[in-house]
Amino acid sequence: MIIRQNSTLVDAETLKPVMKDIKALKKQIEQEEDEERRATLELQLEKIKGNSVLLIDLRKKIYVFLEPPHPLLWTIIKPIMSHDSFVMEHPYVESNTREGIHVRFIITLGFPTFIFCTAKDESRWEQWDEIVSRSMVMSPNMSQRKYREANILNAQLLGIPSAIQESLIRSKREIELAKKCVIYLRSQLRSHRLCRGVL
Repeated sequence: MIIRQNSTLVDAETLKPVMKDIKALKKQIEQEEDEERRATLELQLEKIKGNSVLLIDLRKKIYVFLEPPHPLLWTIIKPIMSHDSFVMEHPYVESNTREGIHVRFIITLGFPTFIFCTAKDESRWEQWDEIVSRSMVMSPNMSQRKYREANILNAQLLGIPSAIQESLIRSKREIELAKKCVIYLRSQLRSHRLCRGVL
């Protein structure tokens, strides 16, 4: 899930990372012999932990959905797709043995690119109107030739040895070229956002 990946622990007000401070305080507490000083350091540690939240930087990210997002995920990405705010706070429920079930928050930063691919008619999907209002929707052209070529390609992928596929269907050079195209597309999206003062 997007909201649990690659997060950084930061101060809730300044959004500055706090893990180095936490590790430094823990080390000081271990080495401190004076009880009063140790208690003060422990209070500082608890204060930093209490004021910290997880932050996920969504800038320069591209997410591709091959199926409709789970309703809970859709609830999270909907305000991000709407560009409601550059910095957003998302509540989630966490359970552990020390604190039991409690609500925590994750902050997301920036606006990623979402690509939603489907071969089905999603117009009856409950959230479809909201998707359309936040997206550019493009429908592929349908033709007998296209379906015939797709069937031939699938047959080749399943029936031809990989050594022949390399020269006939998809070469490593073409795969590398496709990766470079994606990197170029990302850089163009980023420069476009920079021009608009978003990043």
